[in-house]
Amino acid sequence: MLNREDLLRFKKYVEDDLIEKQRLLPMLQQKNINMARLVQYQIQDMMALLFRIEKELARI
Repeated sequence: MLNREDLLRFKKYVEDDLIEKQRLLPMLQQKNINMARLVQYQIQDMMALLFRIEKELARI
């Protein structure tokens, strides 16, 4: 099991990646709709992962 510091580090990594994907999404929607859909699914997965990380952090 990950400790609190590892979870916080992982959370920061996921948040940074999520911000980057959200920033790129509008451009992808104009240029490549298939890639935009893939990124949208990744964003949804990352948001669910952040929710689970927060839940685990609250439990620790």
